[in-house]
Amino acid sequence: MSDHANAEFERLVGEHRLKLHRYCARMTGSAVDGEDIVQDALIKALVALPNVGVIDNPEGWLFRIAHNTALDFLRRRARGPMMQNNEVLDMIATPDSPDHDAGDAAGGAGRNPDPDWAKNSAKIKRGCALE
Repeated sequence: MSDHANAEFERLVGEHRLKLHRYCARMTGSAVDGEDIVQDALIKALVALPNVGVIDNPEGWLFRIAHNTALDFLRRRARGPMMQNNEVLDMIATPDSPDHDAGDAAGGAGRNPDPDWAKNSAKIKRGCALE
């Protein structure tokens, strides 16, 4: 990339960075996440710049990249907790697993002492908090 194109990109970023950050922070509900998204979007724009040719609306171009980057972030964030819940479920012993010895401690080999165990287990699997 030429020095002129580099200087032009820096000028463009300088003019619009605060607006980009405000926009992304509002989309995500977090100033920190908004800053991360702006940085990712600016990297994407810088990488794409040599291949796009003449940009008729540079502000719109930057905002479109930031908007799409924010949507990608929100999609990943929406999927994130489900993966964490599945990891937690793998750590929960089931009544028929060999390492489940809660029944032995209660005096009934293999029997779970909690009568609401099945109901509570189903709540955990759905990702609900226990009451």
